[in-house]
Amino acid sequence: MSFFKQFPKTLADIDRDGVVDRVTDIFRYVDVVDEFADDSFAYKNIRVPNGMRPDQLSYQLYGTPSFYWTFFILNDNLKGGLDEWSKDDYELDQYI
Repeated sequence: MSFFKQFPKTLADIDRDGVVDRVTDIFRYVDVVDEFADDSFAYKNIRVPNGMRPDQLSYQLYGTPSFYWTFFILNDNLKGGLDEWSKDDYELDQYI
């Protein structure tokens, strides 16, 4: 997926043994700047069906499971990742 190819590479001595590797810098934060997300921004409010995973919803909306990550970037309530995703009835009972 081309989105993740945009993460910069950096040199790091991970094991501190003098061997330097080129690694992807995963310590990046992606967000939508609110001042650019005005009324012209295309949002669609939907109710997530009970038990539907992000990849399944991505497939339903976009025809591919690969865009699941967009939900977590665009929705402030999902910044915590999968822990914030709606739970099915069983998961909610266990959580409570």
